[in-house]
Amino acid sequence: MCLAILVWASSAYGWSFQREQVACFEAQTTAIVNATPATMLMLDRSGSMRELSQYCCVSEARCGYLCGPSLWTLATVAIEAVVRALTQDNGPDEVLFALGFFPYVSIDIEADAERADTYARVVARLDASSPGGHTPTGAAIDAMRESATMNMVERPVAGVLITDGVPTGGIDPLGDALLAACALRAQAKSIYVIGLSGMTDEAFNNKIAAASGTGCCGPTATPGCPDGVGLDPCSTPQVDKTTCHGSFQAYSSDGFKDAMLHITQEIVCSVALETSPDDPSALRVTADGAIVGESVPYRSSDNAQGWYYPNAMRDRIALSPFYCQRLQSGEITAITTQLACQCAQTSGEACEVVHAARDVCPQGQWSCAEGLDRCLPEPLDRCPFPCVGYQLGARCHVDNGAPGFDGDDDWLEETNRCKIGAITCTEAGPVCQQLFQAIPELCNGLDDDCDGRVDNIVESWAKPQFQSINLDPAITATCHERNACLCPDGSAEHLGIGNSASAEFHAHLRDWTPVCQCAAALND
Repeated sequence: MCLAILVWASSAYGWSFQREQVACFEAQTTAIVNATPATMLMLDRSGSMRELSQYCCVSEARCGYLCGPSLWTLATVAIEAVVRALTQDNGPDEVLFALGFFPYVSIDIEADAERADTYARVVARLDASSPGGHTPTGAAIDAMRESATMNMVERPVAGVLITDGVPTGGIDPLGDALLAACALRAQAKSIYVIGLSGMTDEAFNNKIAAASGTGCCGPTATPGCPDGVGLDPCSTPQVDKTTCHGSFQAYSSDGFKDAMLHITQEIVCSVALETSPDDPSALRVTADGAIVGESVPYRSSDNAQGWYYPNAMRDRIALSPFYCQRLQSGEITAITTQLACQCAQTSGEACEVVHAARDVCPQGQWSCAEGLDRCLPEPLDRCPFPCVGYQLGARCHVDNGAPGFDGDDDWLEETNRCKIGAITCTEAGPVCQQLFQAIPELCNGLDDDCDGRVDNIVESWAKPQFQSINLDPAITATCHERNACLCPDGSAEHLGIGNSASAEFHAHLRDWTPVCQCAAALND
Protein backbone atom coordinates (compact mmCIF):
# COMPACT_ATOMS: atom_id res chain seq x y z
CA MET A 1 0.00 0.00 0.00
CA CYS A 2 1.22 3.49 -0.83
CA LEU A 3 0.91 5.48 2.39
CA ALA A 4 1.56 9.14 3.04
CA ILE A 5 3.19 10.51 6.13
CA LEU A 6 2.30 13.97 7.43
CA VAL A 7 4.64 14.60 10.34
CA TRP A 8 3.20 17.20 12.70
CA ALA A 9 6.25 17.10 14.95
CA SER A 10 9.91 18.04 15.13
CA SER A 11 11.18 15.07 13.15
CA ALA A 12 13.03 15.94 9.98
CA TYR A 13 11.96 12.76 8.25
CA GLY A 14 8.99 10.46 7.98
CA TRP A 15 9.15 6.71 8.23
CA SER A 16 8.25 3.94 5.86
CA PHE A 17 8.26 0.21 6.40
CA GLN A 18 10.00 -2.67 4.68
CA ARG A 19 8.71 -6.15 5.39
CA GLU A 20 9.35 -9.77 4.55
CA GLN A 21 6.88 -12.29 3.12
CA VAL A 22 4.27 -13.45 5.61
CA ALA A 23 4.21 -17.15 6.46
CA CYS A 24 2.26 -19.05 9.03
CA PHE A 25 3.96 -19.04 12.44
CA GLU A 26 6.97 -17.12 11.07
CA ALA A 27 7.65 -13.65 12.39
CA GLN A 28 7.76 -10.77 9.92
CA THR A 29 10.07 -7.92 10.92
CA THR A 30 9.31 -4.48 9.53
CA ALA A 31 12.39 -2.30 9.74
CA ILE A 32 11.78 1.43 10.09
CA VAL A 33 13.77 3.45 7.58
CA ASN A 34 14.04 7.17 6.98
CA ALA A 35 12.04 8.32 3.96
CA THR A 36 10.61 11.78 3.50
CA PRO A 37 6.88 11.25 2.96
CA ALA A 38 4.75 12.88 0.28
CA THR A 39 1.10 13.83 0.34
CA MET A 40 -1.31 15.09 -2.29
CA LEU A 41 -3.74 17.72 -0.99
CA MET A 42 -6.82 17.86 -3.25
CA LEU A 43 -8.89 20.91 -2.31
CA ASP A 44 -12.54 21.45 -3.18
CA ARG A 45 -13.03 24.94 -4.65
CA SER A 46 -16.69 24.52 -5.58
CA GLY A 47 -19.00 27.49 -5.26
CA SER A 48 -20.24 26.44 -1.85
CA MET A 49 -16.75 27.07 -0.41
CA ARG A 50 -17.71 30.78 -0.44
CA GLU A 51 -20.18 30.09 2.36
CA LEU A 52 -19.43 31.21 5.88
CA SER A 53 -18.19 28.41 8.11
CA GLN A 54 -19.88 28.95 11.47
CA TYR A 55 -23.27 29.59 13.01
CA CYS A 56 -23.14 32.11 15.81
CA CYS A 57 -25.21 34.58 17.81
CA VAL A 58 -25.12 38.31 17.31
CA SER A 59 -27.40 38.79 20.33
CA GLU A 60 -29.39 36.68 22.75
CA ALA A 61 -32.40 37.04 20.51
CA ARG A 62 -30.65 36.50 17.19
CA CYS A 63 -28.80 33.22 16.91
CA GLY A 64 -28.15 30.84 14.07
CA TYR A 65 -26.70 33.34 11.63
CA LEU A 66 -23.75 32.28 9.53
CA CYS A 67 -20.64 34.21 10.31
CA GLY A 68 -17.00 34.07 9.16
CA PRO A 69 -14.63 32.97 8.09
CA SER A 70 -15.66 31.41 4.79
CA LEU A 71 -15.01 27.74 4.20
CA TRP A 72 -12.43 28.71 1.59
CA THR A 73 -10.59 30.87 4.12
CA LEU A 74 -10.85 28.14 6.76
CA ALA A 75 -9.25 25.59 4.44
CA THR A 76 -6.57 27.79 2.89
CA VAL A 77 -5.42 29.26 6.23
CA ALA A 78 -5.12 25.77 7.71
CA ILE A 79 -3.31 24.36 4.68
CA GLU A 80 -0.83 27.24 4.70
CA ALA A 81 -0.18 26.68 8.43
CA VAL A 82 0.38 22.96 7.96
CA VAL A 83 2.67 23.37 4.95
CA ARG A 84 4.64 26.15 6.61
CA ALA A 85 5.18 24.03 9.75
CA LEU A 86 6.44 21.05 7.76
CA THR A 87 8.62 22.69 5.13
CA GLN A 88 11.91 24.53 5.50
CA ASP A 89 13.41 27.56 3.81
CA ASN A 90 16.78 25.88 4.06
CA GLY A 91 17.29 22.17 4.40
CA PRO A 92 15.08 19.17 3.68
CA ASP A 93 11.31 19.41 4.07
CA GLU A 94 9.66 17.14 6.57
CA VAL A 95 6.88 16.40 4.08
CA LEU A 96 6.84 16.73 0.29
CA PHE A 97 3.53 18.45 -0.51
CA ALA A 98 1.54 18.36 -3.71
CA LEU A 99 -1.57 20.46 -4.36
CA GLY A 100 -4.54 19.99 -6.64
CA PHE A 101 -8.00 21.52 -7.05
CA PHE A 102 -11.49 20.55 -8.18
CA PRO A 103 -13.68 21.40 -10.04
CA TYR A 104 -11.78 22.23 -13.22
CA VAL A 105 -9.63 19.41 -11.94
CA SER A 106 -5.94 20.20 -11.98
CA ILE A 107 -2.73 19.13 -10.28
CA ASP A 108 -0.99 22.47 -9.80
CA ILE A 109 1.99 21.35 -7.69
CA GLU A 110 3.67 17.94 -7.65
CA ALA A 111 5.85 16.86 -4.74
CA ASP A 112 9.48 17.60 -5.49
CA ALA A 113 12.34 16.71 -3.14
CA GLU A 114 14.76 18.93 -5.06
CA ARG A 115 12.89 22.20 -4.48
CA ALA A 116 13.02 24.31 -1.33
CA ASP A 117 10.17 26.71 -2.15
CA THR A 118 7.16 24.47 -1.53
CA TYR A 119 5.52 26.79 0.96
CA ALA A 120 5.80 29.82 -1.31
CA ARG A 121 4.40 27.87 -4.28
CA VAL A 122 1.47 26.52 -2.23
CA VAL A 123 0.59 30.00 -0.92
CA ALA A 124 0.81 31.50 -4.43
CA ARG A 125 -1.52 28.86 -5.90
CA LEU A 126 -4.03 29.21 -3.07
CA ASP A 127 -4.04 33.00 -3.43
CA ALA A 128 -4.56 32.67 -7.18
CA SER A 129 -7.53 30.33 -6.79
CA SER A 130 -11.12 31.02 -5.79
CA PRO A 131 -14.33 29.03 -5.36
CA GLY A 132 -16.69 28.35 -8.26
CA GLY A 133 -18.40 25.41 -9.91
CA HIS A 134 -19.75 22.02 -8.87
CA THR A 135 -18.12 19.11 -6.96
CA PRO A 136 -16.83 16.34 -9.28
CA THR A 137 -15.38 14.20 -6.49
CA GLY A 138 -14.83 11.13 -8.69
CA ALA A 139 -12.76 13.09 -11.22
CA ALA A 140 -10.73 14.60 -8.38
CA ILE A 141 -9.90 11.17 -6.97
CA ASP A 142 -8.94 9.90 -10.43
CA ALA A 143 -6.60 12.86 -10.86
CA MET A 144 -4.98 12.12 -7.52
CA ARG A 145 -4.53 8.45 -8.48
CA GLU A 146 -2.80 9.37 -11.73
CA SER A 147 -0.62 12.15 -10.31
CA ALA A 148 3.15 11.83 -10.21
CA THR A 149 3.08 12.33 -6.46
CA MET A 150 0.72 9.41 -5.78
CA ASN A 151 2.90 7.21 -7.99
CA MET A 152 6.17 7.91 -6.22
CA VAL A 153 8.07 4.78 -5.21
CA GLU A 154 10.37 4.08 -2.25
CA ARG A 155 8.55 6.61 -0.08
CA PRO A 156 5.20 6.60 1.71
CA VAL A 157 2.50 8.51 -0.16
CA ALA A 158 -1.21 9.14 0.34
CA GLY A 159 -3.79 11.74 -0.57
CA VAL A 160 -6.02 14.00 1.49
CA LEU A 161 -9.35 14.92 -0.10
CA ILE A 162 -10.75 18.17 1.36
CA THR A 163 -14.38 18.91 0.53
CA ASP A 164 -17.35 20.85 1.86
CA GLY A 165 -20.18 19.40 -0.17
CA VAL A 166 -21.80 16.45 -1.87
CA PRO A 167 -20.43 15.06 -5.17
CA THR A 168 -22.17 16.72 -8.09
CA GLY A 169 -21.88 16.72 -11.89
CA GLY A 170 -22.38 13.88 -14.35
CA ILE A 171 -25.07 11.21 -14.45
CA ASP A 172 -24.10 9.43 -11.20
CA PRO A 173 -21.69 11.62 -9.22
CA LEU A 174 -21.94 9.49 -6.08
CA GLY A 175 -21.30 6.28 -7.98
CA ASP A 176 -18.42 7.89 -9.89
CA ALA A 177 -16.77 8.95 -6.62
CA LEU A 178 -17.13 5.46 -5.15
CA LEU A 179 -15.71 3.76 -8.25
CA ALA A 180 -12.77 6.17 -8.30
CA ALA A 181 -11.97 5.46 -4.64
CA CYS A 182 -12.09 1.71 -5.26
CA ALA A 183 -9.87 2.02 -8.34
CA LEU A 184 -7.35 4.00 -6.29
CA ARG A 185 -7.27 1.38 -3.54
CA ALA A 186 -6.93 -1.40 -6.10
CA GLN A 187 -3.58 0.16 -7.03
CA ALA A 188 -2.43 -0.02 -3.39
CA LYS A 189 -2.97 3.70 -2.81
CA SER A 190 -5.12 5.37 -0.19
CA ILE A 191 -6.70 8.71 0.60
CA TYR A 192 -8.06 10.36 3.71
CA VAL A 193 -11.16 12.55 3.60
CA ILE A 194 -11.67 15.79 5.55
CA GLY A 195 -15.15 17.32 5.42
CA LEU A 196 -15.57 21.02 6.07
CA SER A 197 -18.62 22.48 7.87
CA GLY A 198 -21.98 20.90 8.46
CA MET A 199 -23.00 21.20 4.81
CA THR A 200 -20.84 18.35 3.58
CA ASP A 201 -22.29 14.84 3.34
CA GLU A 202 -20.34 13.33 6.23
CA ALA A 203 -21.91 9.87 5.80
CA PHE A 204 -20.87 9.71 2.15
CA ASN A 205 -17.39 11.01 3.05
CA ASN A 206 -17.17 8.07 5.46
CA LYS A 207 -18.10 5.67 2.67
CA ILE A 208 -15.45 7.14 0.36
CA ALA A 209 -12.86 6.81 3.17
CA ALA A 210 -13.82 3.16 3.63
CA ALA A 211 -13.64 2.51 -0.11
CA SER A 212 -10.19 4.09 -0.32
CA GLY A 213 -8.79 2.09 2.57
CA THR A 214 -9.03 4.46 5.53
CA GLY A 215 -12.45 3.65 7.00
CA CYS A 216 -15.05 0.94 7.54
CA CYS A 217 -18.75 0.26 6.81
CA GLY A 218 -21.51 -2.07 7.91
CA PRO A 219 -23.81 -2.66 10.87
CA THR A 220 -20.93 -4.02 12.98
CA ALA A 221 -18.56 -1.13 12.20
CA THR A 222 -17.82 1.40 14.94
CA PRO A 223 -16.25 4.90 14.94
CA GLY A 224 -12.50 4.78 14.63
CA CYS A 225 -12.78 1.32 13.03
CA PRO A 226 -10.81 -0.24 15.92
CA ASP A 227 -11.71 -3.82 15.03
CA GLY A 228 -11.21 -3.66 11.29
CA VAL A 229 -14.57 -5.34 10.67
CA GLY A 230 -17.48 -4.55 8.39
CA LEU A 231 -18.50 -4.54 4.74
CA ASP A 232 -16.21 -3.40 1.93
CA PRO A 233 -18.11 -0.76 -0.10
CA CYS A 234 -16.09 -1.76 -3.16
CA SER A 235 -17.47 -5.32 -3.12
CA THR A 236 -20.76 -4.32 -1.45
CA PRO A 237 -21.52 -0.87 -2.94
CA GLN A 238 -25.10 -0.98 -1.67
CA VAL A 239 -23.94 -0.82 1.97
CA ASP A 240 -25.78 1.94 3.80
CA LYS A 241 -23.55 5.01 4.03
CA THR A 242 -24.94 5.80 7.48
CA THR A 243 -23.15 2.68 8.79
CA CYS A 244 -19.74 3.95 7.58
CA HIS A 245 -16.95 5.65 9.52
CA GLY A 246 -13.52 7.01 8.71
CA SER A 247 -13.64 10.60 7.46
CA PHE A 248 -12.72 13.66 9.51
CA GLN A 249 -15.00 16.61 10.11
CA ALA A 250 -13.62 20.12 10.66
CA TYR A 251 -15.48 23.32 11.56
CA SER A 252 -12.46 25.57 12.11
CA SER A 253 -8.83 25.95 11.12
CA ASP A 254 -7.79 24.38 14.41
CA GLY A 255 -10.14 21.46 13.78
CA PHE A 256 -8.65 21.04 10.32
CA LYS A 257 -5.12 20.98 11.75
CA ASP A 258 -6.19 18.48 14.42
CA ALA A 259 -7.55 16.21 11.69
CA MET A 260 -4.24 16.50 9.83
CA LEU A 261 -2.38 15.59 13.04
CA HIS A 262 -4.46 12.44 13.51
CA ILE A 263 -3.92 11.49 9.89
CA THR A 264 -0.21 12.12 10.32
CA GLN A 265 0.15 9.77 13.27
CA GLU A 266 -1.86 7.01 11.66
CA ILE A 267 0.08 7.08 8.39
CA VAL A 268 3.48 7.45 10.02
CA CYS A 269 2.84 4.48 12.27
CA SER A 270 1.23 2.01 9.88
CA VAL A 271 2.54 -1.39 8.84
CA ALA A 272 1.25 -3.12 5.72
CA LEU A 273 0.11 -6.74 6.03
CA GLU A 274 0.31 -9.31 3.25
CA THR A 275 -2.27 -11.44 5.06
CA SER A 276 -4.37 -10.58 8.07
CA PRO A 277 -6.50 -12.83 10.30
CA ASP A 278 -10.22 -12.38 10.84
CA ASP A 279 -9.61 -12.51 14.58
CA PRO A 280 -7.20 -9.83 15.88
CA SER A 281 -6.01 -12.29 18.53
CA ALA A 282 -4.39 -14.32 15.75
CA LEU A 283 -1.88 -11.54 15.07
CA ARG A 284 0.94 -10.93 17.52
CA VAL A 285 2.83 -7.63 17.35
CA THR A 286 6.16 -6.88 19.02
CA ALA A 287 8.48 -3.88 18.90
CA ASP A 288 12.25 -3.77 19.02
CA GLY A 289 14.35 -0.85 20.17
CA ALA A 290 15.06 0.23 23.72
CA ILE A 291 13.22 -2.95 24.75
CA VAL A 292 13.82 -5.99 22.55
CA GLY A 293 10.76 -8.07 21.77
CA GLU A 294 8.33 -5.78 23.62
CA SER A 295 4.78 -7.04 23.22
CA VAL A 296 2.39 -4.46 21.72
CA PRO A 297 -1.17 -5.30 22.85
CA TYR A 298 -4.25 -5.12 20.69
CA ARG A 299 -6.09 -1.86 21.28
CA SER A 300 -9.54 -2.52 22.69
CA SER A 301 -12.18 -0.90 24.85
CA ASP A 302 -10.19 -2.09 27.87
CA ASN A 303 -6.81 -0.98 26.56
CA ALA A 304 -6.57 2.39 24.81
CA GLN A 305 -2.95 1.96 23.72
CA GLY A 306 -1.65 -0.66 21.31
CA TRP A 307 -2.12 -1.67 17.68
CA TYR A 308 -5.36 -1.69 15.71
CA TYR A 309 -6.75 -2.17 12.22
CA PRO A 310 -7.36 1.30 10.74
CA ASN A 311 -9.74 0.02 8.05
CA ALA A 312 -12.18 -2.76 7.30
CA MET A 313 -9.87 -4.42 4.77
CA ARG A 314 -7.38 -5.22 7.53
CA ASP A 315 -4.53 -4.79 5.05
CA ARG A 316 -2.41 -2.90 7.58
CA ILE A 317 -2.14 -2.19 11.27
CA ALA A 318 -1.58 1.16 12.96
CA LEU A 319 -0.11 2.12 16.32
CA SER A 320 -1.84 4.24 18.93
CA PRO A 321 -0.28 7.61 19.88
CA PHE A 322 1.78 6.21 22.78
CA TYR A 323 3.61 3.72 20.56
CA CYS A 324 3.62 6.07 17.57
CA GLN A 325 5.46 8.77 19.50
CA ARG A 326 8.06 6.23 20.62
CA LEU A 327 8.50 5.16 17.01
CA GLN A 328 8.93 8.75 15.82
CA SER A 329 11.50 9.44 18.56
CA GLY A 330 13.56 6.42 17.53
CA GLU A 331 12.90 4.46 20.73
CA ILE A 332 11.18 1.80 18.60
CA THR A 333 13.23 0.78 15.58
CA ALA A 334 11.33 -2.20 14.17
CA ILE A 335 7.88 -3.76 14.26
CA THR A 336 7.45 -7.54 14.07
CA THR A 337 4.15 -9.20 13.25
CA GLN A 338 3.44 -12.91 13.55
CA LEU A 339 0.43 -14.43 11.90
CA ALA A 340 -0.85 -17.61 13.50
CA CYS A 341 -2.38 -20.62 11.79
CA GLN A 342 -5.87 -21.62 12.79
CA CYS A 343 -5.94 -23.54 16.05
CA ALA A 344 -6.19 -27.29 15.39
CA GLN A 345 -6.43 -28.70 18.93
CA THR A 346 -9.65 -29.15 20.87
CA SER A 347 -9.78 -26.65 23.70
CA GLY A 348 -9.92 -28.27 27.14
CA GLU A 349 -8.29 -31.55 26.17
CA ALA A 350 -5.21 -32.67 28.12
CA CYS A 351 -1.78 -31.89 26.70
CA GLU A 352 1.85 -32.18 27.68
CA VAL A 353 3.75 -29.01 28.54
CA VAL A 354 6.97 -29.41 26.62
CA HIS A 355 10.14 -28.37 28.46
CA ALA A 356 8.16 -27.33 31.53
CA ALA A 357 10.17 -25.32 34.03
CA ARG A 358 10.76 -26.73 37.50
CA ASP A 359 7.84 -24.78 38.95
CA VAL A 360 5.41 -25.49 36.07
CA CYS A 361 3.04 -28.44 35.91
CA PRO A 362 4.08 -30.69 33.01
CA GLN A 363 0.44 -31.36 32.13
CA GLY A 364 -2.07 -28.82 30.92
CA GLN A 365 -5.10 -28.21 28.72
CA TRP A 366 -5.20 -27.09 25.10
CA SER A 367 -6.34 -23.53 24.57
CA CYS A 368 -6.53 -21.30 21.51
CA ALA A 369 -4.69 -18.25 22.80
CA GLU A 370 -3.58 -15.34 20.60
CA GLY A 371 -4.46 -17.41 17.57
CA LEU A 372 -2.08 -20.22 18.45
CA ASP A 373 -2.60 -23.66 19.96
CA ARG A 374 -1.17 -23.39 23.45
CA CYS A 375 -0.84 -25.99 26.18
CA LEU A 376 -1.72 -24.00 29.29
CA PRO A 377 -0.28 -25.71 32.42
CA GLU A 378 -2.58 -26.82 35.17
CA PRO A 379 -2.28 -24.81 38.40
CA LEU A 380 0.23 -26.42 40.74
CA ASP A 381 -2.42 -27.14 43.34
CA ARG A 382 -4.37 -29.14 40.74
CA CYS A 383 -1.45 -30.68 38.91
CA PRO A 384 -1.88 -34.48 38.60
CA PHE A 385 1.87 -34.95 39.01
CA PRO A 386 3.14 -34.82 42.62
CA CYS A 387 5.92 -32.57 43.83
CA VAL A 388 6.02 -30.29 40.76
CA GLY A 389 8.19 -27.28 41.48
CA TYR A 390 9.88 -28.69 44.57
CA GLN A 391 13.64 -28.96 44.90
CA LEU A 392 13.97 -32.50 46.10
CA GLY A 393 16.64 -32.87 48.79
CA ALA A 394 16.42 -29.24 49.88
CA ARG A 395 16.51 -28.77 53.68
CA CYS A 396 13.20 -28.06 55.35
CA HIS A 397 11.52 -27.97 58.76
CA VAL A 398 9.44 -31.01 59.62
CA ASP A 399 6.87 -29.10 61.65
CA ASN A 400 5.78 -26.85 58.77
CA GLY A 401 3.48 -29.28 56.95
CA ALA A 402 4.02 -29.28 53.20
CA PRO A 403 7.38 -27.64 52.53
CA GLY A 404 7.87 -24.65 50.26
CA PHE A 405 9.26 -25.05 46.75
CA ASP A 406 12.79 -24.40 47.95
CA GLY A 407 12.42 -25.76 51.48
CA ASP A 408 12.08 -23.61 54.59
CA ASP A 409 14.75 -21.42 56.13
CA ASP A 410 13.39 -22.15 59.63
CA TRP A 411 15.70 -25.13 60.02
CA LEU A 412 18.76 -22.80 60.04
CA GLU A 413 17.87 -21.62 63.56
CA GLU A 414 16.61 -25.00 64.78
CA THR A 415 18.47 -26.61 67.74
CA ASN A 416 16.34 -29.77 67.76
CA ARG A 417 18.07 -32.11 65.34
CA CYS A 418 14.93 -34.24 64.89
CA LYS A 419 13.08 -31.29 63.29
CA ILE A 420 15.55 -30.83 60.44
CA GLY A 421 14.58 -32.63 57.24
CA ALA A 422 14.86 -32.78 53.44
CA ILE A 423 12.13 -32.48 50.81
CA THR A 424 11.05 -35.91 49.58
CA CYS A 425 8.37 -36.79 47.05
CA THR A 426 5.69 -39.33 47.95
CA GLU A 427 2.49 -40.42 46.26
CA ALA A 428 0.65 -38.02 48.54
CA GLY A 429 2.88 -35.15 47.47
CA PRO A 430 5.97 -33.45 48.89
CA VAL A 431 6.89 -34.03 52.51
CA CYS A 432 9.69 -32.87 54.79
CA GLN A 433 11.31 -36.16 55.73
CA GLN A 434 13.21 -36.18 59.03
CA LEU A 435 16.96 -36.43 58.44
CA PHE A 436 18.36 -37.12 61.91
CA GLN A 437 17.33 -39.40 64.76
CA ALA A 438 17.80 -38.62 68.45
CA ILE A 439 21.22 -39.26 69.94
CA PRO A 440 22.54 -38.69 73.48
CA GLU A 441 23.21 -35.08 74.33
CA LEU A 442 26.59 -33.64 73.47
CA CYS A 443 27.95 -30.44 74.88
CA ASN A 444 27.29 -28.45 71.73
CA GLY A 445 24.35 -26.14 72.30
CA LEU A 446 21.94 -28.46 70.42
CA ASP A 447 18.98 -30.50 71.54
CA ASP A 448 20.54 -33.76 70.37
CA ASP A 449 18.03 -36.10 72.03
CA CYS A 450 15.07 -34.04 70.85
CA ASP A 451 13.46 -33.65 74.28
CA GLY A 452 13.25 -29.86 74.19
CA ARG A 453 16.28 -29.24 76.43
CA VAL A 454 19.86 -28.45 75.49
CA ASP A 455 23.06 -30.01 76.90
CA ASN A 456 21.30 -31.93 79.68
CA ILE A 457 24.13 -34.46 79.39
CA VAL A 458 23.73 -36.75 82.46
CA GLU A 459 19.94 -36.98 82.21
CA SER A 460 20.10 -37.69 78.48
CA TRP A 461 22.68 -40.46 78.67
CA ALA A 462 20.63 -42.12 81.39
CA LYS A 463 17.60 -42.52 79.13
CA PRO A 464 16.71 -46.19 78.38
CA GLN A 465 17.17 -45.80 74.62
CA PHE A 466 20.78 -44.79 75.14
CA GLN A 467 21.75 -47.42 77.77
CA SER A 468 23.98 -49.20 75.32
CA ILE A 469 26.11 -46.06 74.85
CA ASN A 470 28.85 -45.30 77.39
CA LEU A 471 29.49 -41.71 78.58
CA ASP A 472 33.04 -40.59 79.18
CA PRO A 473 32.84 -38.69 82.52
CA ALA A 474 35.40 -36.18 81.26
CA ILE A 475 32.88 -34.94 78.65
CA THR A 476 30.75 -33.41 81.41
CA ALA A 477 33.61 -31.29 82.76
CA THR A 478 32.46 -28.00 81.33
CA CYS A 479 28.93 -28.77 80.30
CA HIS A 480 27.44 -26.66 83.04
CA GLU A 481 28.64 -23.81 80.81
CA ARG A 482 26.31 -23.86 77.83
CA ASN A 483 27.96 -23.81 74.41
CA ALA A 484 31.42 -24.03 75.98
CA CYS A 485 32.72 -26.92 73.94
CA LEU A 486 35.35 -26.43 71.28
CA CYS A 487 36.82 -28.76 68.75
CA PRO A 488 40.58 -29.31 68.96
CA ASP A 489 41.17 -26.80 66.18
CA GLY A 490 39.31 -24.12 68.13
CA SER A 491 36.20 -24.08 65.92
CA ALA A 492 32.73 -24.38 67.35
CA GLU A 493 30.96 -27.73 67.14
CA HIS A 494 27.68 -26.11 66.15
CA LEU A 495 28.24 -23.44 63.50
CA GLY A 496 24.76 -22.08 63.94
CA ILE A 497 25.72 -20.51 67.30
CA GLY A 498 28.71 -18.27 66.84
CA ASN A 499 29.19 -17.36 70.53
CA SER A 500 30.29 -20.93 71.30
CA ALA A 501 33.70 -20.15 69.84
CA SER A 502 34.30 -16.99 71.84
CA ALA A 503 37.86 -16.16 72.82
CA GLU A 504 36.80 -15.83 76.46
CA PHE A 505 35.61 -19.42 76.71
CA HIS A 506 38.64 -20.65 74.77
CA ALA A 507 41.00 -18.99 77.25
CA HIS A 508 38.95 -20.18 80.21
CA LEU A 509 39.07 -23.82 79.12
CA ARG A 510 42.50 -24.19 77.56
CA ASP A 511 44.03 -25.80 80.70
CA TRP A 512 41.26 -28.38 80.98
CA THR A 513 42.18 -31.80 79.57
CA PRO A 514 40.12 -33.03 77.91
CA VAL A 515 37.78 -30.11 77.48
CA CYS A 516 35.22 -32.15 75.51
CA GLN A 517 34.82 -34.30 72.47
CA CYS A 518 34.42 -32.76 69.02
CA ALA A 519 31.09 -34.29 68.02
CA ALA A 520 29.36 -33.68 64.68
CA ALA A 521 25.93 -33.51 66.22
CA LEU A 522 24.08 -33.00 62.94
CA ASN A 523 25.54 -36.09 61.32
CA ASP A 524 24.84 -39.73 62.07
